[in-house]
Amino acid sequence: LPLEEEKTDHASVHSPDLERRLDNIINGDGTEGREKLDKIQERVVRETFALAKIPEQFFVLVDGGPGTGKTKTTARLAEALKLLNMRTAYTGSTGTAATNYVNGYTLHSMMGFPLDMPRGKKLTDKYSSFTTRREIMKRLGGSQPGKIVLVIDEISALTYDVFGTVEHALRILYNNKKPFGGISVVLVGDFDQKLPISKGGSLAQVLVNSVTDDLRHMSHKEMLRSNTAAAFSRFRKYELPINHRIKR
Repeated sequence: LPLEEEKTDHASVHSPDLERRLDNIINGDGTEGREKLDKIQERVVRETFALAKIPEQFFVLVDGGPGTGKTKTTARLAEALKLLNMRTAYTGSTGTAATNYVNGYTLHSMMGFPLDMPRGKKLTDKYSSFTTRREIMKRLGGSQPGKIVLVIDEISALTYDVFGTVEHALRILYNNKKPFGGISVVLVGDFDQKLPISKGGSLAQVLVNSVTDDLRHMSHKEMLRSNTAAAFSRFRKYELPINHRIKR
């Protein structure tokens, strides 16, 4: 393996006090902020934790406006997943989004993307390289995709080609045919936000257009859009409705 992995402590994963420790995280006991999660935030943590415990790869979208606690919910989820010896890699579509988390990277930095997204043989060659694989796996947290969670913040600011290329690159990187190479993914953002992305390039617009795309006559770009929409369709959406800043 390119990286040395920590051994999973199966005894601790199935210990009797696991649920109690999860309750403590949800209730804010010993966590930053020390606030109990609201009902929807708690659902995100409990339901995702249950999938990870099986273990099953999961795809989660935490959607909500300013003040709804997206970052807090994601941080508590990461803390809960630590109980299962899972590692969380934090990224953002922008530098500002990346700074929402300790040791956060922009998605481009995490994946080592150039300005123009690599395609075809260039993509395969780049992410099959031993050096590239080692560097990116180190940033992601290891060579066992089933033990890694990738958080992408400000997802609504991401273009479809970056999102689609991340998904494809991770499959090559981990030599794994599962979506995102077997890594679990948490998307965080506000799809009601209006952002300055070129016409037809936003992830949200691609998802809308994919409903009417004709699969029989697709260019490479159109196929990428369709594949991106298919990957996105796997995500379970949780919408956080309560603005806690206004509530306080």
